[in-house]
Amino acid sequence: MEVEATSEGSISSKSPGNNRSIINLITKWTPPLWLEKLVISFSVPVLIWMVTYLWVGVDGLPGGQIFALIVLLFFGIATGYAVELVRFPPLLGMLIVGMAIRNVPGIKFAVDLTGDVSSTLRQTALVVILIRAGLGLDPTALAKLSGVVIRLAFGPCLMEAVTIAVASHFILDFPWSWGLLLGFVLAAVSPAVTVPCLLSLRDQGYGIAKGIPTIVIAAASVDDILAISAFGVALGFAFNQDESLTMTIIQGPIELVLGITFGVLWGLGLGIFLSQPEDANKDATLFRIVFLLFGGCLSVFGFQYVNFAGSGALGCLTAAFVASILWRRKGILSDNDNLNWGFQKLWFVFQPLLFGLIGCEIDFSTLDPSIVLLGLLCLVIALAVRITTSFYMVARSGLTLKERIFIAMAWLPKATVQAAIGPVAYDLARQQGAGASAEKLGLEVLTIAVLSILVTAPIGAVAIMLFGPKLLSKDTEIISGESKNLTAADTFETESKHEVEAICSNNGEGDLKVNDTEMAIRMSSVNIDIPETLTGSN
Repeated sequence: MEVEATSEGSISSKSPGNNRSIINLITKWTPPLWLEKLVISFSVPVLIWMVTYLWVGVDGLPGGQIFALIVLLFFGIATGYAVELVRFPPLLGMLIVGMAIRNVPGIKFAVDLTGDVSSTLRQTALVVILIRAGLGLDPTALAKLSGVVIRLAFGPCLMEAVTIAVASHFILDFPWSWGLLLGFVLAAVSPAVTVPCLLSLRDQGYGIAKGIPTIVIAAASVDDILAISAFGVALGFAFNQDESLTMTIIQGPIELVLGITFGVLWGLGLGIFLSQPEDANKDATLFRIVFLLFGGCLSVFGFQYVNFAGSGALGCLTAAFVASILWRRKGILSDNDNLNWGFQKLWFVFQPLLFGLIGCEIDFSTLDPSIVLLGLLCLVIALAVRITTSFYMVARSGLTLKERIFIAMAWLPKATVQAAIGPVAYDLARQQGAGASAEKLGLEVLTIAVLSILVTAPIGAVAIMLFGPKLLSKDTEIISGESKNLTAADTFETESKHEVEAICSNNGEGDLKVNDTEMAIRMSSVNIDIPETLTGSN
């Protein structure tokens, strides 16, 4: 320790070592991950709210729309995390937040949100969902889909939609067109619930030998696209009842052609003019995100503006699909991965807004108990038909009885698609001034869609995680979450695909060509270990 006299004659002591240790502690200490997340979780909402208030003034205080949206966003994220800790889908927490700020006295911030703001945000979230679905469709994989995947994607979806249409017509007194519209709202399975549960089981080795996670995940994408596309056509029928019979009949095909035409043209434009890799244009991914997002909004909102609302979702989906085909053929798959990452981050923001705003539409004080009970009855009937159809759609596919039962249960949860398209008819009825009857039907469709989420999402998630280990066989040898035979085959297919695409990218041609003899030689060089359980040997 060093001692020195001060100017006043007093003596002070210095400890340079202690000072240096404090400085080192401050500059080098890294907080635990949980503490860092906790600080960020509390500070980010406060910081954003303070800055927003400085920007917009009174609208950023309680009673303003901006304040209501901030509450919905951050409390939705927080409750989503909390619900996820108990192994339920996070969207349930987000729905609960929305219903709470609409119905709980003292925190009814939802009444400050106008219908136009809520509708615009929900439909923008729908655009993000549609783009992610379009980008996720691999045409090569679709061409290779087995018959069981096609049957699983089409059979249960169509049967449930028809069942809902019939049940709602006779039980709820829905017009046939509105019953079919409700049917396709409810008919889609939810990847947001199913996929994480299946991936968790796959990582534990369950169902890999038969490829059950792959079958269900692949079929879920096609199932959603079928439901969304058919919903667009049904929407056109439901909102053109005042037209002549001829116009009503041709409305659906017209909207189908318009949506596909817009999607193909927009997708071709993006695929041609935004095809530079990031090495040549560091902003390439940013431009793709911007043009896909705003092009999707142009499709959804533009077709609504010209009274062809059914074309919007299909146009958005088709544009993303066509553009992704061209980007794959030009060998910029790494950029496409960045593109998916960008839309995942957008979904992180829009997911709590979408489900929270859906919850905000449910006003318990005006809810008709009979609609809830009769809607649940229709839902139970449709789910019974869906489960039965799913069970028989995978017959004669080499699966055991237990595996077929599991697939039927995995085909149960509903969430994302219902939240995205459930409010569309209600919003459209208000925007077009379609009358009290159409608004009432739209609100009933929305109410039943929310009920389907609240009932099937938690039950489906629990059933998959609880019965999966009991109904599926577990592989004894796992490599990175896959069995050896599947890993080797998948690695070969992926590497061959990348090699072919790299060659095509270098010579500037878009055709994917490969010599059959060369492919056979490469395939023969792959060492594939087949589990004894598949060969039947002892």
